Amino acid sequence: MKFSHLMVTAACACAVALSACTKKQESPSTATAPEVQASTAPAAAPVAVDPNKKPDFEFTIGTEGDAMAFDKKEFEVKAGSLVKVTFKNNAAAGGLQHNLLVVKPGSEQAVANAGIQAGNDKGWTPAGDANVLAGTKLVNPGESDSVVFVAPAAGDYPYICTFPGHAMVMKGVMHVK
Repeated sequence: MKFSHLMVTAACACAVALSACTKKQESPSTATAPEVQASTAPAAAPVAVDPNKKPDFEFTIGTEGDAMAFDKKEFEVKAGSLVKVTFKNNAAAGGLQHNLLVVKPGSEQAVANAGIQAGNDKGWTPAGDANVLAGTKLVNPGESDSVVFVAPAAGDYPYICTFPGHAMVMKGVMHVK
């Protein structure tokens, strides 16, 4: 089972890399637009979060065991509320690492590709990416990590795992009302 899981992961990573290569061969107007937008967009100013304030909403999201899937596909919060998300990697010992990043709508593929570019040393997480609203660190099997953030304006915000190839199947939506 672990061998086939690794093969699926490798296949997914190859598909993401192939997708990134294919996009670079498109016409310059379409290939550079997302990159220019991502690099020139002003980074969201971090909102100071009082560590003593109780979050308005608290959620625990885990993996479905060793599967590349989140066990909670969606949750709802109010705009401007303080949100705490605890991510738990429920994979068995020897399983894959995962993370959870809440991103701007429509930016999932760009963030996943940026995560691949960031590499393993940075936990497959793009640093300073304006498309990333909040995120956990890369979590080993059996471990967890939490992130506290202020919910953005109303809308539907995807969350993904940026370990190579995982974003295609490890996704959910934070509905902000």
